[in-house]
Amino acid sequence: MDDTTLTLETLALPKEKKYFTVAVVISIIVWVLILVSCVGIVYVLLGALIAWIANGLLIARIKSESVQIDDKQYPELSATFLEMCRRLGVSKIPDLYILQAGGVLNAFATRHSGRNFVVIYSSFLEATGPASLQIKFLIGHEIGHIQRNHL
Repeated sequence: MDDTTLTLETLALPKEKKYFTVAVVISIIVWVLILVSCVGIVYVLLGALIAWIANGLLIARIKSESVQIDDKQYPELSATFLEMCRRLGVSKIPDLYILQAGGVLNAFATRHSGRNFVVIYSSFLEATGPASLQIKFLIGHEIGHIQRNHL
């Protein structure tokens, strides 16, 4: 039997305090990284959800305030659009809409929930005509965005 009495100081090895300090520092670092990662993931998921909802609202606006083009509604533009889709090898034809934009000469393509949309502003269509080279270029450009997944 050893003559040393059991006290608080002799209960642990002298290096144990140093090991405990190292373990606490490492634990704090790990927990901070976990917290930052979890919060980061939550922010990324929340941002993705907000972007998806915003895009859905854009599609709702397009569907409520635009004219969808087909062979009965503006058949000449519909024929130009189908011709360009065929020439560019598009198998799943996107929906085409004309949107009043107050004089802006532009167009855009978007995707929501697996469906593709091409929107041409009415002022551009009025300025160039439904079968012009400019409209064909514009449609080809927007279809290119869809084909290359730039959405």
